Amino acid sequence: MMYYTVTCNYFATCEGATDCVLIGLFKNKEEAIAEFKLLFGDYFAIGAVIEEGVVVNMSNSHLIPDLIKKIIDEIVKGSPHQPSNFNYYTSFHANYS
Repeated sequence: MMYYTVTCNYFATCEGATDCVLIGLFKNKEEAIAEFKLLFGDYFAIGAVIEEGVVVNMSNSHLIPDLIKKIIDEIVKGSPHQPSNFNYYTSFHANYS
């Protein structure tokens, strides 16, 4: 089992913008992307980026609240206080047209 981070940043004229993130413990990349498809659909999975580990960066940090970032810090540091299992997912959509 390993942590994976899957993100998607989609935008189109007159459709708006949608950002999705999934962070969790999975057997492999295939299982992580399968879960992403189940949560967000095949269409958003086409442009998804999958990375090993718990990754918080410019493309997904706006989707992750501070409390979740604290838990992520515990995981990244290898703290004895980290959860034995952790899955987090969310999406954000905005359309200004």
